[in-house]
Amino acid sequence: MLSNTVSIRSLLRDISAYTFGDVLTKGIGFLTIVIYSYFLSQEEMGVYGYLMVLLGFCTTFLILGFDNAYARFFFEQKSESGLQKLTSTLFWFLLIWFFLLFLIYFSANDFLASLLFENQDHQKVLIWAILSLPLKLFSVLSNQALRNQFKKRLFVLYNVLTATITIISAILLLQFSEYGLISIFFAILLGDIVILPFRLNSISNFLKFQMDTVVLKQALKYGVPFLPVSIAYWIFSGADRFMLEQLTDLETVGRYTVAVTLSGVMSVVSGGIGNAWSPHAVKMYENNEEEAKSLYKRFLKVLIVLPLVLISLVCFFGKEVIQIILDQEYKSIFYPFLILVIGVSFKLTTQVTAVGISLKKKTQYFTIITFFVAFLNIGLNAILIPLYSEIGAAIATLISYCFLTVIYSVVSQKLFYVAYNKTFNFICLLGLVMFFLISFLNFPFRIILFIIGLSVVLWKRELILNKIK
Repeated sequence: MLSNTVSIRSLLRDISAYTFGDVLTKGIGFLTIVIYSYFLSQEEMGVYGYLMVLLGFCTTFLILGFDNAYARFFFEQKSESGLQKLTSTLFWFLLIWFFLLFLIYFSANDFLASLLFENQDHQKVLIWAILSLPLKLFSVLSNQALRNQFKKRLFVLYNVLTATITIISAILLLQFSEYGLISIFFAILLGDIVILPFRLNSISNFLKFQMDTVVLKQALKYGVPFLPVSIAYWIFSGADRFMLEQLTDLETVGRYTVAVTLSGVMSVVSGGIGNAWSPHAVKMYENNEEEAKSLYKRFLKVLIVLPLVLISLVCFFGKEVIQIILDQEYKSIFYPFLILVIGVSFKLTTQVTAVGISLKKKTQYFTIITFFVAFLNIGLNAILIPLYSEIGAAIATLISYCFLTVIYSVVSQKLFYVAYNKTFNFICLLGLVMFFLISFLNFPFRIILFIIGLSVVLWKRELILNKIK
């Protein structure tokens, strides 16, 4: 029990560090999206959101699941030479892979640009967006290397510096140049150019001029099944903007992009947990399976309670905050924003509900499940967007993530059973419904209920603290 307690404390310390970094990074991002909305029209915001989704898909495809493979095989290496062989093989293969695909892209650049955009200015923006991909790819793998070594301070520092350089550059270019949207993607490229050498230097002891075919085959066998999984994730995190553009207009995409960006308030929690969780989950499983089960059971409660607290705050105060920080033309995004926040909270639980599939290396289940949910998402978007526009897209995302975590849990339990507390989960679900209904009340009533709730928490604080312990 002692080692399990130490592990969860260590995990929570790592989560705190990663979340602090995400708060800084995403906090800068929240401020930036507000600033962008003043520099760019709703149509340009739509193009920006459209291209960011496209870049997310490309990054997902190009990395071939190597970030997941690296996380899984890292702790199986028992020597520094093994770690060097693993790291070097992944890095050098990705460099060759990306170079070949880059040649293919530029040979068909005009066709692809015209396929995506009719506006020539938007086609020029696409070129700069694609140019930002290579460095982003190596930043992802470098970040995974830092996470595997539990170098959370360097991980956070490099991410915050990259975001800061990117955002300051973008604002300056938007203010003092006439490049418009190109300014943002040039700034993204600049941020990665400045910081990537420092990232690589911090893991230079693992990088050698070598490539092992056996290691490569193992990494591809484990990682490639994550490729369709990641594509499926991209579908229910990005296809909504593509379908909104097809079924509505770029102005609607622009509003929805702001809602998605602001829902990053939950991604701060999700990102911090995701960055910390994987190395700890695998390491604990390799050391002691029974203690790992206890850790997963207790940690799922953390993944449920933390988002629920944040959702409650959004329900009480979100409308007023949006009205303060954004222009009046964006006041309609509150409910898409709230629904997306709830959706991300369900996605967050997959960190634990899918753990058995990953630990038992049955990654083919990820492919089957996520593609089923991805097709469900497309169908829901096709039905709900014509009826409810951006709210419909948000509902489709929420339902998709609900199905995803439930199906993951069913399959994962058959592979690696963990006795989760179903009663606790049901009570939290009822609390979620209650908070959502409260969001429809007028502000004075919400304030009264918040004060009553806070008073109860303070009254029962000792009991609550004991439960937390």
